[in-house]
Amino acid sequence: MLFRSAFLSNKLKLGAGSLLIGSALRADARSPLISLPDLPTRALIDDGAGLISAVRHGTRFSSRAATVTVSASAAGHDIRVACPGGPLSRAVLRWEMTLPEDTLLLGDHWERGYGDLQWRFLQPERVMPWYFAVHHAASGRTSMLGVKTQPSAMCFWTVDGAGVSLWLDF
Repeated sequence: MLFRSAFLSNKLKLGAGSLLIGSALRADARSPLISLPDLPTRALIDDGAGLISAVRHGTRFSSRAATVTVSASAAGHDIRVACPGGPLSRAVLRWEMTLPEDTLLLGDHWERGYGDLQWRFLQPERVMPWYFAVHHAASGRTSMLGVKTQPSAMCFWTVDGAGVSLWLDF
């Protein structure tokens, strides 16, 4: 018969072992598998008439409808979107880069997982809400990118053979 205290004790031992393994892995000084440059390669803005390329001026990307400002911060990228002249449907930020062909990606669902969350090879049409993780087994590297949003913001990532896109829906 297994008593509650023995069960918890065994779980705590397993948890402590996991923490030690995790800290040992983080001590590895290799570069991350994926990290975004300070500025996207390009930005696209949709005011309801379809996606159009925004013009870059320093850290700002502007179109006739909106302005997207991207700045580096200690926590990552700070993205501000302003649309003073009318409605805005979405903005897309694009970072061009390549990942090894055998890279696996893990994404989430909008609401909850339905038993189909899994590591998958590159699927350009795959929408990954909020965050995604990439893993390259040959190098043993794993990285994660995600967003911290305000209420009523919907964001998702797509990854294809030429780069990473962050879609901001309004």
